[in-house]
Amino acid sequence: MLKRVDPVLFGKLLSGGEILLGAALIAPVVPTWAAAAGLAGFSGALMRVYLKTPGMTREDGIRPAPAGMGIARDVFMLGSALGLLVEELTSRQARRKISGKTVR
Repeated sequence: MLKRVDPVLFGKLLSGGEILLGAALIAPVVPTWAAAAGLAGFSGALMRVYLKTPGMTREDGIRPAPAGMGIARDVFMLGSALGLLVEELTSRQARRKISGKTVR
């Protein structure tokens, strides 16, 4: 799908998206769940690129090859996003129980 996209344009869009997500994570007007969902999607896409690109992983398909070391560390970004989402969901449920509005 990305074969037709100019590499320079792709790099600019990628860095712009990363900056936008970083700003959303620290902006008090953006809900945590929305910023975390965006971060999860972004980092999930990066992890897919890492896993599908030849030469990024060793023979086992998981451990990074030297060429994949830079993108392999993005797994921490995915873990952070999932942690934020889980925290948001569990704290929302706790607030509902405290207020007496147990909704399923």
